[in-house]
Amino acid sequence: MADAAAIETILGGSRTTGCVTTTMPLSRRQFTAGALAGSLVAAVPIRSNALAGDPTAGKLPQAGEPFSFDRLIEAAEALSRHPSKPLPRELPPWLDKLDYDGYRAINFRTDQSLFTGDDSKLRMQMFHRGYIFHDRVRVFTVRDGRCDAVKFSPKFYQYGQQVQPGAIPDDLGFAGVRFLRARSAHQLDEFLSFLGASYFRGIGLNQTYGLSARGLAIDTATKQAEEFPVFTTIYVREPEPGSMAVTVWALLQSPGATGAFEFKATAGRKTLIDVTARVFPRYALEKLGIAPLTSMYWYGQPERRPEHEFRPQIHDSDGLLIAHRDGRRLWRPLMNPSRVHVEPFEVNDLAGFGLMQRDRVFSHYQDLEARYHNRPSGWVQPLGDWGPGSVELVELPTDNEANDNIVAYWRPAEPVVAGKAIDVSYRLGFGEHLPEGDGAYPVTATQMIRRSPRQATFIVDWRDGQNAQRDMPKARVTVNGVPINTTHLMRHDELPGWRLLLDVDAAEHDSIVIRASLNEHNDSPLFETWAYTWLPS
Repeated sequence: MADAAAIETILGGSRTTGCVTTTMPLSRRQFTAGALAGSLVAAVPIRSNALAGDPTAGKLPQAGEPFSFDRLIEAAEALSRHPSKPLPRELPPWLDKLDYDGYRAINFRTDQSLFTGDDSKLRMQMFHRGYIFHDRVRVFTVRDGRCDAVKFSPKFYQYGQQVQPGAIPDDLGFAGVRFLRARSAHQLDEFLSFLGASYFRGIGLNQTYGLSARGLAIDTATKQAEEFPVFTTIYVREPEPGSMAVTVWALLQSPGATGAFEFKATAGRKTLIDVTARVFPRYALEKLGIAPLTSMYWYGQPERRPEHEFRPQIHDSDGLLIAHRDGRRLWRPLMNPSRVHVEPFEVNDLAGFGLMQRDRVFSHYQDLEARYHNRPSGWVQPLGDWGPGSVELVELPTDNEANDNIVAYWRPAEPVVAGKAIDVSYRLGFGEHLPEGDGAYPVTATQMIRRSPRQATFIVDWRDGQNAQRDMPKARVTVNGVPINTTHLMRHDELPGWRLLLDVDAAEHDSIVIRASLNEHNDSPLFETWAYTWLPS
């Protein structure tokens, strides 16, 4: 497991000068999570990714051959009919033995970046295999509809003094790819990366990498061993001159499923990615997570700060937001539970969901290196009707910032059966002001006062720019589905908005589900519903 005290300097968010890429801070936790699924390693069993289909069985487009997304879909479907076989993961001994610092010392040379033609605004670089990044990813570029293989070469990289390169096989391949925007002739800013299993991440302009996305989540937090699918082959269409958009296609392989993915990404103040996928289950899956997001939450407003920490809050995300098509929204502050906690939120009219970092005030974090106040939110917007299902939130206990302990994904109500393809389409945004457009007035703060081990007062704030002109709304509060009246609502002119105080007695319960809503007298959903789960034990 990763060491939280490590210097935060590995991947992503790069600013480039001279001929060597230098990276903005990124924690060793995020570095490790990108390959090994973070704290899930310690919390739930993992089904080995060494079991996956033979990529040659699907007759994937090769160098010099025409490429189309339809061909990739056909290849994924063909693979799903074949038994799982081990993926190539062997590494030369010198790469297998690399430690964290050794791998960190391997930097891609900027002058070797791909897509450097006249008027090109984007660049692509490849991640080196080694250390914990064993899976071999084959990379192709697509130009004028035809594939060209990107072959590994040591000339792509500058190896630090602590790295002694040894023999390198011709088919070493890569660990992943990343994309950078050219802000000037000597400065490149990373905005999107694919590295480790099926992890990918984006950031908005001038942000610091935080939460991650995945292609699929399979059997997360179940009695089954969790699978972590792998993007084994990546195709990248050469961007148009002057364009800030890039299209990436990827073949996903896992013991339980194969899939073909298309990512149409656009760099801007936000990074927006239109994701289209067709997934082919190999067998009936107990749990399939669509559009999974992974993040970290150690402590925040409701929790007590550890005695050895001066930083008031430490988290990449502070809440789960769920939006309905009729305008209703639910805000669920994240927590660091004492035990694994899985909570589904049933939704029949999903407009979107995301793991958000709402608190943007530096003084609330006081971290000059990690810059938690500058981490992106991640928002999933279905393109089309996803039907009935639930947004499932998984929270795992952690005692440091090194572990990704938060997962959220869409779980369809329809069972996942072998051989029945699943089509998915959504827009994924990474940035600060998400989701876009008007919505219910937001919850801005959640605080808790423990009056005894099983009694607490919660203080919840809502922003409302019209509170001076608005009559006092009605507060409706339930605890485990039962209405309570031990509440007090007042105007909060400093926001401006409203503050609700509610007293909760857990009695003999080990889990308390609290929901609070503010409604005008016509019951219109002007405010987000606040939801919280308290585990007093």
